[in-house]
Order: sequence, then structure tokens, then C-alpha cells
Amino acid sequence: MRYIKRSGKNYEVPDDYKKKKKEKWISKEEYELNPSGINKEAAEKLKKEALRKKEEMEREELRIEALRIREEKLKSIPLEVSRTDRNFPSKTNRSGQGKAHLTNEGLAPAGNTSISNLDQLDQDSLNKGTSNIISFTGPNPQNGGQAYGGNNAKRLFVKTRKIARAKEKGKLDAQHLEISTSNQLLSKPEIRFNRKFQSYVTKDDEHQIRVNNPNEGYDQIIPPRFIYGDDLENEHDSDSDSES
Repeated sequence: MRYIKRSGKNYEVPDDYKKKKKEKWISKEEYELNPSGINKEAAEKLKKEALRKKEEMEREELRIEALRIREEKLKSIPLEVSRTDRNFPSKTNRSGQGKAHLTNEGLAPAGNTSISNLDQLDQDSLNKGTSNIISFTGPNPQNGGQAYGGNNAKRLFVKTRKIARAKEKGKLDAQHLEISTSNQLLSKPEIRFNRKFQSYVTKDDEHQIRVNNPNEGYDQIIPPRFIYGDDLENEHDSDSDSES
């Protein structure tokens, strides 16, 4: 074997190799001392650059994976859920129990008592009339789900995926809203292993939105931009994406 230097790097070549014009013969000892031919400073620089590129690629892969997980999570939430009522502005139902109602600011829960998802399903729950959870019918109820409000009932829609997207983006008017899908409700042992409440969730494809203590400046409501329906204008904005 023989050894040459080409473009600042050392190479091992066959004994019968014919040296090019810009190449230089070097000794075996010189080659063995530094096979690459690159000085230590340059080698360290290349190493750091390779490490930087590797870390950059890993960060990008993590970013893409986080986006994928985020989109999968958003897709698990329906575009919208609905609620029917004969009189949406009324704060009580026919039996005098408190219920979710429309205000000038948006859709408000019956009250601000934080109850469990199970208690929200239970019509006999003592705190249901002051609950901070609002129940909705999802997109896949059985046989149309339970009819609420009779023939004169109106329907209201809440854009659940838009709420989730706005919450992911850090929008202040969505941070106090907590969505529970029917699958999440059915995953809770106290509901999954109770045939009565399991059937309630399944029949209406029930989804629930908890209205937690809001950020300063926001009432305890679902804001109008997430709501549309009979007599309610459908607002479009930057959080809509394809979920208008």
C-alpha cells in the first residue's frame, strides 16, 4: 500500500496507484499518525457540527411526533355536540331544577358546584341542579338519543374540537373548559361497571363539558364563538381551521 494527501485529507491507495497532479505522496508513518489528515481543531469542529445536526434532527422528530399525538388527540373529540331545550335562557327546567342556560355572554352551566361525571348522569343527584358540568348529545346516539324539550325544542351546537384546539393554542377563553368524551366517560370504572349509567352514556353518546373557575376577565360560560344553532349566529375565527 502507498499513501497520499488529497484536498487536505490522507488516503491509503494500492501500490500501483498513479498519483494525480494535485496529490502528494506521504509516508506510512505520517499516515498512521493521522489517518484522516485533518488537524485536531478541524476534526473537533466537524464532530460538533455533526452532533448539532443530530440534535436538530432529534428535536424535529420530537416536534413532529408531538404534533401527531396532538392531532390524534384532537381527532378523538367530535367536531361538535348538541343540546336541545324548549327555553334555553331559562335557568330551571319544568321541575324547577337548575339547568344549563343561555346568557348574553354565552352558555352557562346550572351553577358552580364541582360534581363528578357520574353525578352529572344521575338525575337524582342532589347537586345536579347546581352543577358546573353541561351535558350534550354526541354525534352517534342510539336511535337518535333521548328527546329533550318536546316538539317545540330548539337545538344548540357546541364546537367541541374547536374548543380543544383553542385550548391547545393557549387561548384564554378556552382554558377553563374541560371536555369529557363518551369514551372517556365509559372508561371510568364507576360508569363502565354500572349498567344504568353506562346505558345513559351510550344512548345519548353523552359528552360533558365542565366549566371550571375561569381565568380573570371571563365569566363561567362557554363563549359564543364556540356556539351556534337556532337563533344563534355561527362565528368563524382563527381557531376554526377546518372545524368552523
